[in-house]
Amino acid sequence: MNKKILGILIVGIIAIAGIVSAAMTATQNLTVTIVPGILNIMSPVEGNIYQSNHIPVTFNLTSPYNVKNIWLIDNGALSPLCSKCKSFSENIFFSEGNHSVTIKVEFENNNSIEKKINFFIDSMSDIYLLSSGGLKKASSKDITNYLFNYDFSVIYKNEPAPEDSCSIRAKGGNATINEEEFGTINKLNFYSVSSIEQGQGELYAQKNRKVFSLKFKVDKIIENSEEFLIIEISGKNNQKAVLEFDRVSKKININGEDFSFADLNVNFIEGCTMKKSHFYFLEKEAKVQKNIDDIRNILTQNPIFIKKYENLKFLFSKYWWFFQFFR
Repeated sequence: MNKKILGILIVGIIAIAGIVSAAMTATQNLTVTIVPGILNIMSPVEGNIYQSNHIPVTFNLTSPYNVKNIWLIDNGALSPLCSKCKSFSENIFFSEGNHSVTIKVEFENNNSIEKKINFFIDSMSDIYLLSSGGLKKASSKDITNYLFNYDFSVIYKNEPAPEDSCSIRAKGGNATINEEEFGTINKLNFYSVSSIEQGQGELYAQKNRKVFSLKFKVDKIIENSEEFLIIEISGKNNQKAVLEFDRVSKKININGEDFSFADLNVNFIEGCTMKKSHFYFLEKEAKVQKNIDDIRNILTQNPIFIKKYENLKFLFSKYWWFFQFFR
């Protein structure tokens, strides 16, 4: 064998060995994350505002593992959805307000995955539109006009609703005037054009030929909630009293320094709703002519119209059973 060639071969082997040795001493840890599956949630949609309490919960799962259970966690409350399934689609009731919903999947091998969605339910706020006098609460006639004659957008306003007008009539009950019982021939008329704070009214009581009458205005609102409207009122001679309207029992009590009315029965009320922190606004766009199918599509997409204005059901009586579900 040629000595020169042998020498080169030996040197080459030593060089290669050195490279291999160096490579083996420079070790590095490798972390591999195995994803048990991919959870695809189609509904609810992140950040959406829903007009109905019944929301479709729809998702599917891609995974090589067997599913044990799938859970829905709504604001911390745990509910089972299904077992041994990889897809789900069902309408579920959610209460008013903010929701943080987590869909959690548990596998037979004890692995799990989850995904969170945040959304908001408001099926109760009032609907307003722009009129010549500014924002006004939409009537059934207004909604019908928009549905048939205009393209429009339904915009959710995350701000206090416009002040509401208020009109109340009540009678009966028991009156006491200057510590004398007047009995049950009593009346209350109260009204305001723009807001309760601008309201005014009149109290009336009669006993035989004796008559008590007081015209008053609202000084301030003490409470305006779902259960009570409580206002401070005063007459022109500074006679002060507190008027309490129980929205549940539909009765009014008034207590002043020299007079009181107990359990007046409300026989008429319009407006006078509690002040809300949100409202829907209809933004009018182009004037168009729409057919009944166009209108039904709009009503499908905006179930709050049906909830607020029941007499609109004639527009989609053919599909009334469908809308009933979203009430």
